Amino acid sequence: MGPFIGSEAVASGSVTPHALRSRFVAIHPAVYLPAGTELTARLRAHAA
Repeated sequence: MGPFIGSEAVASGSVTPHALRSRFVAIHPAVYLPAGTELTARLRAHAA
């Protein structure tokens, strides 16, 4: 799973608010990745 906008994922039902807080990490305001994902410069730039 790549970077995604948290509010859109919650609105579509892909992720619950609890799962968003506990299983994902914010790398930019409102942009999330699964916890434990290796964060590279390329991935951070892609998410921006």
